[in-house]
This record gives sequence, structure tokens and C-alpha cells, in this order.
Amino acid sequence: MNGGELEAIPLGGLADVESDWSRLAESAGSPFLTWEWASTWWRHFGAGELRLVGCRAEGRLLAILPLYRGAGRVRALRFLGHGHAGELGPVCDPRDAPEALEALVRYLRDGSTGWDVFLAHDVVPAFDWAARLGGKALERTPSPVVELGGATWDAYLASRSKSFEDDLRKNIRRLGRAHALVYRQTGNPEELRGDLDVLFSLHDARWGERASRYFSGSEAFHREVAAQAFERGWLRLAFLELDGRAVAANYGFRLGGRAWTYNAGRDPSVPGAGLLMTAMDIEHALDEGATEYHLGRGGSPFKERFATVAAKVETIGVSRTVVGRASLAARRYSRALPRRVRSSLEGAAAS
Repeated sequence: MNGGELEAIPLGGLADVESDWSRLAESAGSPFLTWEWASTWWRHFGAGELRLVGCRAEGRLLAILPLYRGAGRVRALRFLGHGHAGELGPVCDPRDAPEALEALVRYLRDGSTGWDVFLAHDVVPAFDWAARLGGKALERTPSPVVELGGATWDAYLASRSKSFEDDLRKNIRRLGRAHALVYRQTGNPEELRGDLDVLFSLHDARWGERASRYFSGSEAFHREVAAQAFERGWLRLAFLELDGRAVAANYGFRLGGRAWTYNAGRDPSVPGAGLLMTAMDIEHALDEGATEYHLGRGGSPFKERFATVAAKVETIGVSRTVVGRASLAARRYSRALPRRVRSSLEGAAAS
């Protein structure tokens, strides 16, 4: 495609682009790029000015760049949903991602757009964002994936370590011998509210004071997202039950062939419940036709036992002004501090 055929055009508000956005998000296959996720996030956490940009070629809308400019002293451009989303970027068919990224480059170079710094949180590094945008990678975060395409459950198990398979079978025997062992997904709207209560309770039981502020601290947001996802058929809320009592839960989604775990919880008094919950959820995703199972942002030895691909997401920073460069320098400095100190500074800045 030559440069003259590609346009970066301003779009209207969220309601104006819902239909086109939903069409493009279906091709993207990510819950975090859906209109439902973005519009709900904006209602709960948005502040500043929406900057929705379309990528158009030969009269056809190829992608939406779901941007906004924050309300702070530093004019920061970001993608809608950052912090809470597992993966962000242009809303488009993956095959059109190069054109979408070129449209973003053109938008950022436009002198009339008025920004100091662009922070592209949690983007997939396939297209070398830093080089294309003229920025720097500020963070790289594990986002491990289980590739399932064409596999059977037995073939997947055979690809894991012997200790993994032994632990899994041991937990099935131990828990199944003493209890009625059931994997269950939320199947009707009447169950949803109570099942979400159980999910948050199990998450807090597992993590306590370390529970995620993007999950337990954002309960109203996730309840609204879950209700919309259930209505549209892409919610995966699953439980491991012993004698009718939930001891583990997985909260996730499935769009097309991609299944996602967003967060989870378990009863710490039941050893092996988390391992068995995740294994059964992957097996059921495979039965449902999923070709990928995303284990969620963040690395851990637990996730490594399941993952077949050590994927990552990265955050790219691009500065345009002296204020923007100072903002990026401060961000890089704060990331070098211990987590406890960082949290304290962030809390003070927010107060």
C-alpha cells in the first residue's frame, strides 16, 4: 500500500463508532479491544479527552486507534483500558496491524494533535513499536500463552514435564477420592451475580492484602464487564467444586479461537486446587475449539508449567516536548526503585 492511500482520520465519540468497533474487535479476537471493555473502562476510570482515530484505506475503515489524552499537567496520550487490560493496541484484524501502526505514526507526527508523551501500554512487540514510533521500551512483561491449535489434551499433557503430569494426576486422585469433583462454568444470567461474589471471595482468600487493585480494587468495573461479556457469549467464568463448594475460580473470556484467563482465586486450605482448576479450564477451552489459551499478564513459575510460548507485552514511551522527556525520565527512574518505595510514591502523588 503506498502512502497516499492511507489516512488517519478523527472519529466521533464512543457511541458513534460502536458498530465499526465491534466488527473490527471480532477480527482482533481480544476482549481488551472490544467496545464493551473500552467504553466501560472510560466510564469508570476515564479522565481527559477522547481521541478516537480511524485508519482508512481506499474508503475502508481498517482500524480504530482507541486513544485519549489525559487531564494532567503532562499531556499524555494513552490507549483506553490501560492498567486493567492484558493487551492493548489498534482495534483491527491482525493482518491490518502494519497499516494501523503507520496511521498511528502519522497521527503522532501531526503538529496539531497536541501531546507531550505517548505511552503505549502492554502492546504486542511483533511490529517493533519502539523503532516505528521513535520511542523506547519502558517495560517488558511476561504474558505466557498455551498454543492449542491442532492438539489433543493428551498430546498437550505429553508436551509438559513428567512432574507436571504426575502432580496433576495425583491431585485428581486425591481430591476425587475424597470428594465429588466438578468443573462448572456460569451458564445462565441468574447465576452470574452469585458466581462473581464467589470469584472475588476466592481471589481475596488467596491474595489477602496483596489482592490486585486492578481486580479486587475495581470490582464494580469487572461486574459490569462480566455482565456484558456474558450477554454477548464471550465470558468464561469457571469453578472447581468439591461436594458442591467452589474451591477455585477462573475469570476469563473467549473470542474466536483465543481464550483468556484474566484473574483467578482459590481456597488456600485446599492444596492443588489452583493447578487442577487451570488444567481443567485449558482442557475445556480446547474442547470448545480454542487454539490459544492466554495465561494473563505477569510471569510466575506456576504459569510456566502450563505455557508453551513465553510471550511478552511491552510498554513504549514516545516524547515530543521537554515536558514529555522529563515525564519519561521520571518514569524510568521510578521503575528502578523497589516496589514498596514505588507504591508509596504513587500513593502520595495520587493524594
